[in-house]
Amino acid sequence: MPDASVVVAHPGTQHSYEAAIALQDAGLLREYITGLYFKESGLPYRLKRLLPAKARLRFDKQLMKRRRPGLRDEIVRTHWWVEAAFIAARNSGAPSWLFDRAFLLRNQIFSRLVGRRIAATLPAAVICYDSCALESFEAAARVGTLKVLDQTVCHLTTGAEVMEQENLTSPPEFRAKLPPKWVLNKYSEEARRADLILAGAVFVKESLMRIGVAANKVVILPYGVDLELFSPAAEKKPGRRLTAVFVGHLGARKGITYLLEAFGGLSSLNCRLLLIGGASRDKKVLERYGVPFEHVPFAPRTELARLYREADFFVLPSLVEGSALVIYEALASGLPVITTPNSGSVVRDGIEGLIVPPRDVNALRQSIQKLAVNAELRRVMGLAARRRAEEYSWSKYHQRLAAIIQDKLTQLEPAANLVKGGARSVAT
Repeated sequence: MPDASVVVAHPGTQHSYEAAIALQDAGLLREYITGLYFKESGLPYRLKRLLPAKARLRFDKQLMKRRRPGLRDEIVRTHWWVEAAFIAARNSGAPSWLFDRAFLLRNQIFSRLVGRRIAATLPAAVICYDSCALESFEAAARVGTLKVLDQTVCHLTTGAEVMEQENLTSPPEFRAKLPPKWVLNKYSEEARRADLILAGAVFVKESLMRIGVAANKVVILPYGVDLELFSPAAEKKPGRRLTAVFVGHLGARKGITYLLEAFGGLSSLNCRLLLIGGASRDKKVLERYGVPFEHVPFAPRTELARLYREADFFVLPSLVEGSALVIYEALASGLPVITTPNSGSVVRDGIEGLIVPPRDVNALRQSIQKLAVNAELRRVMGLAARRRAEEYSWSKYHQRLAAIIQDKLTQLEPAANLVKGGARSVAT
């Protein structure tokens, strides 16, 4: 088996902690490089002992967002100042265009730092993430390191095309700002330079193929879910009002306008709409649709798990996604799911939920009504949803990722030995 010679690099989080754990447990991880990460041996952990009990509990919750239990501290390398500067810019109230520039600059600086580390340590492989991989891959190419791209969302070119079409019909306040051509080119160059691309769903793979990426370079690797935290309710309270839940940013990309339009035609339905997630626009913009809804701007993971259990079905009519983690969570919570093919979900139409075309209000409305009026269908699909989620636990993701990387490194070993042998022959 190849030795521990893989680097995982991500300036933030996403599911990179799980990738690092997967390779660590398989004996393949050399380093996990990130921006901000709290180690048990670090100063914040030492200082928390001085805090009162309640403050210590709140402090722990914040720290846990930037650490992964089980990941060895000594294997984690940080560039904390890069992420700290980005967080400060994000929270400064600066205009969105400035935030976008800060995001790209943070990713570029981080990628360059990872590239320097690759040049110094010569790992067998590096796993980087879309939007923060190009400079790392340039360094990796110079030293013969395998370049693996984790494409967490559909390629930006496809996303831009979808949102450009959406802008033609959406209300002005929901029109998306499209990325400049140089940004699209950079994302495309990342994909072209990668030796292997991990995609969470078929939708993502197809978006890569549209820019000329060979199909055999892309491996579909669905994500996972915490099956203990997200679990079905033991029972639903009798006589309670039906609840449809949406989790995600309340913006055009997630299809929020289509969800509100669909509910607008179901005024006689005794179904509550619960929206969980932040919004870039004032909530009054959503209220213009005339649909009663409850809004929870933010819910910690434990609270989110409770809200899933109290709901009856989940709706996410996304236009652009990778493989939405919230759908895995809804499935694990035993909820039937209504979504689109663009969400990159593992939901099978008619089994764990209903798949509708993106931007199709009538199909979405019919699916909502179908689940709302049929308790037996919700029960059967809910049971199937939990079984489906059990096929996609994080432990299953760990096994799948480790097997993919190990297999790729094993394929490279004969070529690497041949190069070494040739070098010895020249030397003698």
